Amino acid sequence: MIWAVGQLQDSSDSAAGHRPGSTASQYDHLVMLRLLPAFMQQLGAADSQNVANVLYSIANAGQHLSDGQIQKLFAQLLRCAAAAKPQAISNSVWAAATMGQQIPAGRLHQLMYAFTNKVQQAKPQGIKDTLWAVATMGQQMPAGLLQQMMLVFVNKLQQADPQTIAITLWAVAAMGHQLPAPQLQHLVGALVSKVQQVRPQDISNTLWAVATMGLQLLPRQLVHLERAFASILDKAVPQNAANAVWACAK
Repeated sequence: MIWAVGQLQDSSDSAAGHRPGSTASQYDHLVMLRLLPAFMQQLGAADSQNVANVLYSIANAGQHLSDGQIQKLFAQLLRCAAAAKPQAISNSVWAAATMGQQIPAGRLHQLMYAFTNKVQQAKPQGIKDTLWAVATMGQQMPAGLLQQMMLVFVNKLQQADPQTIAITLWAVAAMGHQLPAPQLQHLVGALVSKVQQVRPQDISNTLWAVATMGLQLLPRQLVHLERAFASILDKAVPQNAANAVWACAK
């Protein structure tokens, strides 16, 4: 039910131009707040998809949960982790990070192992959301798990849009990891091949990640990215430009 309310809010926002804080959004918030206690009372019977839907819907609606509620929800998710689909785990950790919440490192690592066990079923967006969430929480991903995720990500690269590639690179670099140069260049090559779809932030994130990893792009890749950035410079915010300039100077 909470998931359905979140979906209805998405639809009404899109159709009527509502924003968080509008009458419709405030009403949906009240509905979610009334439904959540009932869900929490029956949490022991919830499966991983139920938990993920609640977390994702609340975060996607711009709402927040208490730390206690987050921890209870993730404890239940972990109990169901063996049967969880990768998307349920990625949506859940994305939701926690979006709400500015933390998941204890031990619990997060157990979820990452469960995700990696089924990573072949994951879509590039799910891998991106998972890595982004871990990096945003300021936590670390074990190197072996990251390597497994990136192998699948690269194998499904045709399904990834430039934003997905750029955020994935940003997350890897933000966690202090480094990719093999050929793998990095392959990822950037895929982004360059879709350069007409890129936003300034995608290029900024990519250049920042490459520089942070201490790696080099192929000269032609760098030229393509610099030209693309210059062509959409009017859409860039100061941070995008600053990060791009810093990266190019490294």
